[in-house]
Amino acid sequence: MCYLTNLYFVFSLHNMLSKFIVCFAISFIATVNASSDQSPQLRGRSLNSGGCCSIDYMQCDASFCGLTEESCNTCEQDVNAAWLPNGPRPQGSCLKKWADCTHNPDNCCSPGTCVEVNSFYSQCQYVEPSMAPSEVPSMAPSDVPSSTPSTVPTMTPSASPSETPSESPSALPSLKPSAHPSATPSITLSNKGTDHPDGCCSLNFKNCDASWCGRSKDQCESCKQDVQVTWLPKGKRSWCLAKWSDCTRNRSGCCNPARCVKVNSHYYQCQP
Repeated sequence: MCYLTNLYFVFSLHNMLSKFIVCFAISFIATVNASSDQSPQLRGRSLNSGGCCSIDYMQCDASFCGLTEESCNTCEQDVNAAWLPNGPRPQGSCLKKWADCTHNPDNCCSPGTCVEVNSFYSQCQYVEPSMAPSEVPSMAPSDVPSSTPSTVPTMTPSASPSETPSESPSALPSLKPSAHPSATPSITLSNKGTDHPDGCCSLNFKNCDASWCGRSKDQCESCKQDVQVTWLPKGKRSWCLAKWSDCTRNRSGCCNPARCVKVNSHYYQCQP
């Protein structure tokens, strides 16, 4: 009788131990799966603090550089990553790297800096410390004229005409019309109107945002502003990515004539 009782006790203990092991294994697997389902932002967070490594200076998108501030700042990848000590920044709190900052130059996410790409467009970029502008202004210009004449001709005509007329024609056009008409009339006719009623000049190759360059194709393509514009024969486009847009996941989607250019191993951009 005692033998049977002991045998039953051993069997019950073994059964309880088996159930405990099974329950523990199920709980462990569930915990691992839950951890693997976390968002990239959470996975990129440090286990010791709320900080994380970031490429765009807003999200936790550079966990491959490490989960500590030291590993982030010494990342060997060519991404110019930055450490966010408090984790991801709220959407709208600042402008992430590569964002348009033309109308908000002081709101780039640190350490990003608003850099002027051309006279009509600025972008949040990483700037090397040596490339940053000096905080000390340059010396004041001299009030004493140079004793050596400049090799570059002045753009402002002299108040007094030259005593000796030039034997060769000037390479620069006259600022005032000639008093004498040309012997041969010009055969070039002006291009009036546009080639298409909806045609327009574009700065970002997508919208009609360069009307100051003219209303015709010829005026647009010969625009004297220091910008790269293009003529949209049928007006605004809605099916492509504007110039300076992120094309990392759509490398054939840039508006012509822009091309998707590799900026670094993790970012591509539509550029002229």
